[in-house]
Amino acid sequence: MITTGFALGQSGVWTAGQFSEIMRLAAGDGVCLWGGAFAPELSGMTVTLATGFALVGGRWLKSDSPVSLSFPPPSIHADRVDAVAVCVEEGSKRVVLRVLAGVDLSGLHEGVMDTADGPALVLYTSLIRRGAQSAGELADHRRMLPTLEETTAQVLRAYDFAVSGVDQEVERLLALAQAAVDKASAAVEELDKTLQAAGRAPAVGDLATARVRPGDHWLLCSGGPVPPQYLALALLTGPLLPDVTPPDPRLGTWIFAGEPAGEEGAA
Repeated sequence: MITTGFALGQSGVWTAGQFSEIMRLAAGDGVCLWGGAFAPELSGMTVTLATGFALVGGRWLKSDSPVSLSFPPPSIHADRVDAVAVCVEEGSKRVVLRVLAGVDLSGLHEGVMDTADGPALVLYTSLIRRGAQSAGELADHRRMLPTLEETTAQVLRAYDFAVSGVDQEVERLLALAQAAVDKASAAVEELDKTLQAAGRAPAVGDLATARVRPGDHWLLCSGGPVPPQYLALALLTGPLLPDVTPPDPRLGTWIFAGEPAGEEGAA
């Protein structure tokens, strides 16, 4: 299962971009020493990544099971360089593992390159020869960050500073962030829940990719009709839900529909 965070909606004091920039400045971009650190296994045109936890552009991605990605078919005209990366999709507020075809490594700075969708943390690159039957040997570009509990503590302190210490729950999470590595990712995920409880809930139209529904009022992006009680979503998307199918069949993409008409503000 892949989970991501700090790609928030626009409600509350801090926008997604402002908050994520604070996180980026505090923790940097890279792969944390958690799980398998996205160790690769290459077979033909498919690379399988082990579990891992990464920070890029102030967003985070945790993968707790192997993920397989396919390189696009080789060109018949020229060689190219493809990248395996953790990619931020700023428009859809998602973080994904993806193969980027035909990258220019001159734009790589401290492991990160800009794409049309947002920053991408490059894990590996492969030279794809024209007409080849398999991808070339992987070059390792991973930039390793401190142990996950140290990184989590830095992120939580940045949040504490940004909100001037008004949230006592953050103090408890700061202490939790000093615990063992196996508790640190839970601290980051709990911070996401704390942010939502503090008024930074997802905005109508926000998307999430997960194996199960993220919570109440999230609808599967199946292309079906928008239920009539979700008027705000219908005004945003029209009468039909988006039709989004993630590459991994175990996952679904969900859209936040907001409070149903007649329930907002109810006790």
